Amino acid sequence: LTTEDGDFYLPEKIRLGEYYFHQTTPVEGYDYAQDFHFTIDDTYEWNEPYVVRIPLGPSKNNIQVQLNDSATGLGLPGVVFDVVASGDVITPDGTVRYRNGEVVDVITCDELGYGLGSELYLGTYTLVPRDLPFGYAFPTLDSRVVTLEKRTEAGAYAPVVVLESDLTTVRVVVKDEYL
Repeated sequence: LTTEDGDFYLPEKIRLGEYYFHQTTPVEGYDYAQDFHFTIDDTYEWNEPYVVRIPLGPSKNNIQVQLNDSATGLGLPGVVFDVVASGDVITPDGTVRYRNGEVVDVITCDELGYGLGSELYLGTYTLVPRDLPFGYAFPTLDSRVVTLEKRTEAGAYAPVVVLESDLTTVRVVVKDEYL
């Protein structure tokens, strides 16, 4: 069990050897630490505690997006999305990681219309499409707002955001000017 300062004290002296710490309980707003291996390779008098620092970072996740033609259901290739912070993104330690309106990532869709973004801190983002194929309209704004939440398990991504894009239509009325 760790103290409020994040310190952990072993209950007794430990012998020479190799050891590791394994995190068994979550820390709100932080990802699990990887197993941390260390070696006690010398006799240690324990007048001062043996310090092992384990890095623990604020939670992150990846945005996955799938852009499809609304009529055919087929993916639209090559579309690029700017990922824009919707409000300030602040980690549990109080650090502002991204400012409102800041472009924090760019996602490019592959030949099947699928794109995977970089790891981002948890928060709310808006996907802003650019380079849509000719004749297609932007998906609705509501469908493009994504709230990244903590991973359900190590290596898992946030659910895929499926967006539909409609072909735009133009109604042309041809009239005889004398009628």
